[in-house]
Amino acid sequence: MPYELISAYSEEKGWELLWLCTGLFPPSNILLPHVQKFLQAKKHYPLAADCMQRLQKALRNGSRKYPPHLVEVEAIQHKTTQIFHKVYFPDDADEVFEVESSTKAKDFCHNISGRLLLKSSEGFSLFVKITDKVISVPDGDFFFDFVRHLTDWIKKARHVKDGVVPSLTYQVFFMKKLWTNTVPGKDSMADSIFHYYQELPKYLRGYHKCSREEVHQLAALIYRVKFEEDKSHFQNMSKILKELVPQDQIRHLSPDDWKRSIMPLFNKHSGKTQEEAKLSFLKIIYKWTTFGSAFFEVKDILTTHPFTKISNWSSGNTYFHITIGNLVRGSKLLCETSLGYKMDDLLTSYISQMLTTMTKQRTTRGNSNIINWSKGGHTDLRGLNGGLDNIQRALDPGVSKWVTTGWIVEVKDHQLISLSCQLEEGLQAADTLLSCLHSLLCSQKASCTKRIVLEGTTVNI
Repeated sequence: MPYELISAYSEEKGWELLWLCTGLFPPSNILLPHVQKFLQAKKHYPLAADCMQRLQKALRNGSRKYPPHLVEVEAIQHKTTQIFHKVYFPDDADEVFEVESSTKAKDFCHNISGRLLLKSSEGFSLFVKITDKVISVPDGDFFFDFVRHLTDWIKKARHVKDGVVPSLTYQVFFMKKLWTNTVPGKDSMADSIFHYYQELPKYLRGYHKCSREEVHQLAALIYRVKFEEDKSHFQNMSKILKELVPQDQIRHLSPDDWKRSIMPLFNKHSGKTQEEAKLSFLKIIYKWTTFGSAFFEVKDILTTHPFTKISNWSSGNTYFHITIGNLVRGSKLLCETSLGYKMDDLLTSYISQMLTTMTKQRTTRGNSNIINWSKGGHTDLRGLNGGLDNIQRALDPGVSKWVTTGWIVEVKDHQLISLSCQLEEGLQAADTLLSCLHSLLCSQKASCTKRIVLEGTTVNI
């Protein structure tokens, strides 16, 4: 091959590599001006402008944690700098969205909610379905980082047959995850696309406790959503009954009796649109205490606990463990389940949301009842939420989760960056916290001064 062709080929591959690098991490402060000057000098080259934009985004958003995903590599190899990803919704619809190397899950959620005209992305999350698992993408994670890490993890867990690594395909879903502030009628688009279609399967599986009258009302509304004013399907009641009535209720009446019970209520709502029927359905189940709940198969409900009483939880491939009340004398519950990771994620997310809401409320009221811990004068409360488990997990990954309710922690590169508390439970746990931090911080062998500021009082450690 002539030298000119080799040189052109090498230059082309060099630009592809630079494009990938600028989307992953910014150069050092020493190298940065040289990279910027190089890109400015090569403005005529097709990828130069895009590399400069990617570099600026890397400087703003920070570095990725993992190598580029195969999708990113294939994109630039096929001479395209735009990556489009299909996202699925609960109503069986899907849309395509552009995803950049610097796109974080939170940004992705904002883009989707904006396109769908949702009033807010609060409580919504991206979910990646791969093999038999559906896993929520943390808000702060780069989208392609999460997918890369997840696929690598599953590949390692799977057996390699004949030296061939299994190829894994995945799907991305956008759904409501946290239902604390959900009120039917507040956001019509969210009700229509998400709330109705996410709650309907749980209702039909018989997870909610409801009266026979409510079952009849809801069946009439579900029928109207499915068939609008078309009454012909009532003739095949035995075939569609499982789509209208909870599975544990079907046997209580014959198909003809169900038809006689549902039709008058259907006629009563004559003229009601599909969207109005969805809202009426949601307003009925909204009254139930189990509205918006995530259900896991159990024989019976033993007891109910508020989030504020949960002090510790952990999960593994085959279990979920939770402690209620005092860490020493509290009650403990060990569940045998393969869905511990889902329970863990939901519990962490709900407590995080609760802490964020309380922080906003205290800030609005001007309440200064705050405990801050800062390292080297740096305080940043935007980080991980969930309590002392984040300290334990970051400093010693082998330690099970330990949470003192009310604490917000940021950990970076296995170092405790900041700690704050705005809950009474957290203030009451200050003694335990000081003891815990003393041992943890000593184990870090950090050279910086460590102190806790407790309502204006500095406690040296």
